[in-house]
Amino acid sequence: MKMTVRKKLFAGFSAVLVILAAVVVIAYYEMTSVNNHMQLMNNKVQSLIAVKELQVIVRREQGSMRGYLLIGDDTSLTNFNQAHDDYKKLSSELAQKLDHPEAKSFLQQLDKLEQQFYQFGQEAFQLKQQNKVNEYTQLVATKGREITKQFETTVEQLAKIEQTEVNQTNNATSASVDAAKIWMLTFGLIALFVGVIVAYYISRIISRPVVAVSEAAKRIAAGDLTGEAIAVKNSDEIGELATAFNQMSQHLREVIQQVATNAEQVAASSEELTASAEQTSKATEQITVTCKMSL
Repeated sequence: MKMTVRKKLFAGFSAVLVILAAVVVIAYYEMTSVNNHMQLMNNKVQSLIAVKELQVIVRREQGSMRGYLLIGDDTSLTNFNQAHDDYKKLSSELAQKLDHPEAKSFLQQLDKLEQQFYQFGQEAFQLKQQNKVNEYTQLVATKGREITKQFETTVEQLAKIEQTEVNQTNNATSASVDAAKIWMLTFGLIALFVGVIVAYYISRIISRPVVAVSEAAKRIAAGDLTGEAIAVKNSDEIGELATAFNQMSQHLREVIQQVATNAEQVAASSEELTASAEQTSKATEQITVTCKMSL
């Protein structure tokens, strides 16, 4: 199939466009991967924050219980119940975000411990209402302290798991960002290299034959028809132009040679006519002399 200049240009620029399209696709894929990692890390951070908030809520629950046992105000009792409700709501939301089996197990343990503490608080409040100071004081010092200690230990273990997952996700995100940079830089350099090669190739296949034809045309315009034929390997329109130019040059040389030959023939005929004219002139003179003598 004949490769015209148009097809060569189209093929060259298509190669560059394909590389650029590959860069765009890879960049989109890598950025999507980075975005997924960022969302995952955000979820892990939110889970870690929620774990810390559970710890704060339970401490608030403990503080409200102590406040009621000390002064017996209804506000502390209301705060105690509100803290319990807040814990259940936040724990339910956190359970949907956790995907680590061990983390889910620790959350279930925390829920059981918080429920035990809530029931323990209700027992202490009843003793408070019955004015059994020694009983609820002893209950707080034994059962309450044990539940609180277990809760703090378990919540720290859960926080440790979530912190580890946050660190791992952060490292994966950083690795994904680095990979995206490397891929985009690599394909960007490849696109640049291919673009330079295509530009050089196209400029060479177009400019060299055109320059050769231009130089040959200048020589012919100056009257020099002795130049050699233009050697062009292109099979496109430029090659056809060079071939046509060579044919034109050859035809010009043949025309000039024919004109030179005709000129020589005209010169020879002119010499013969001149000689004949001289002979005719001499014959006329001789006839004139003869006529005078006869008179």
